Amino acid sequence: MNLLDSIHHPDKTIILSTHDVNLAYQWADEVVVMNDGKVIYQGDPVSVFHDEDVLLQAHLEKPWVFEMFQALLQSRNLAERDLFPRTKEELLQKLETERIY
Repeated sequence: MNLLDSIHHPDKTIILSTHDVNLAYQWADEVVVMNDGKVIYQGDPVSVFHDEDVLLQAHLEKPWVFEMFQALLQSRNLAERDLFPRTKEELLQKLETERIY
């Protein structure tokens, strides 16, 4: 990841194939989800994990950061706010600044 971070640049496209939903959620600007050789989703990594149908079809679980934030919002009856955190650090910052806990 350090190597990929070091070569990441807005003018470059890096294609990475992974089954690691945590990595894809944290790192990717765009994800493509396939099932049986067909593209069933292409778009941003936050939206895909809101789409229960795509997750079921592709046999994917939600990333732990996404799932934890979603559970916190539901347990506190809070409306979905701006951006879902995509890293542990962003989650901790959101918890601290918005006093969600």
